[in-house]
Parts: sequence; C-alpha cells; structure tokens
Amino acid sequence: MIHVVTKHNRLAYKDLLSEMHRLRRVHFVDERGWTGMSVREGGEYDPYDDEYAIYLLAVEPNGTIACSMRMRPALTGSVLGDVFPHLIAEDEASIYASDVWEISRYFATGAARGRTGAPRRAEIRLASLEVALKHRAKRLVGMIDLEMLPPMLDGSGWRVRTLGLPAPYDEGVAQAV
Repeated sequence: MIHVVTKHNRLAYKDLLSEMHRLRRVHFVDERGWTGMSVREGGEYDPYDDEYAIYLLAVEPNGTIACSMRMRPALTGSVLGDVFPHLIAEDEASIYASDVWEISRYFATGAARGRTGAPRRAEIRLASLEVALKHRAKRLVGMIDLEMLPPMLDGSGWRVRTLGLPAPYDEGVAQAV
C-alpha cells in the first residue's frame, strides 16, 4: 500500500518517517557512499525535508517500508535547482515555476529491488503522478546518478527527457531529467 504523507498527516506517520529517514541513510550513505549527507538521529535529512515535502511510502503488509520517494514544489526550492543547477542547460525552462515539482530521495530497499520489487516501484511511481495531478504539476524534475537511470526506467512507462548534459559529482555522474 502507498501512503501519502503531507504536513497535515505527518504526526500520524512519525514512526514510519523515522524509519524512512533511517533507510535513506542506509541507501544513500551506507550503500552508495554519499559523503555530503546530513545524518542525525540515525537517519538522513536535508533542508528539503520541510513543510512542503510530501513523502510517498510503499509499506508492506508487515509494516516495513519497501521504497520511498520525496516530492515537493520546485518553486519553494529544490535539490536540482539549488545544489546542482549546473546540470540544467541554459536554454531549458526554469524549474522554479508553480507547475513544476521535484522528485528526490527515491530509494528501494533490498526486498524491493530487482524483478520481484518491480511492482512496488511501479506503484510508487504511479502514486507520484497522482500527487502531481492533484497539485496541478505539469512537470516533474529531478537528478539521478547515471548508474541508476537504466534500472529506474526499465519498464517504468515514464517519458523522461534530459535537461542538460551529465556531470560528475562527488560520488558519480549525475544528470537532470
């Protein structure tokens, strides 16, 4: 089941959100080796975990998180536009618009990776489109490590367009999409 966590229901998801932040640390810091991450209280947090953030949590029947994604209106700030603006080509439309939302911190736990986890990942991607429609977003943007791009798109049904050339960052090579 996909749970949509907003500023209005966040308190009811306090424990699951703590677990999500812990799993983000496991995925991005422990497994992927990202060094510039802020780790506190056992989890990974950044400035975009604020009142505008909407979290999509794929929760298994046993209560564990299979995968997660953060969405937020890019107009209020974004990882892509604020931290990695060099990934966006100069001739691209600004991402700081009321109908543009950013997807970030998307991850799948070990059980939700590979073919067996494909349905859960598809559900969370579908949920992101439903949230985007609800908030009248016409464009979703984000950055992704090139190593992760093919597995994320494989069978996703998403139409993805690059926003600029790939560029190195401390832990790999990323591209804005």
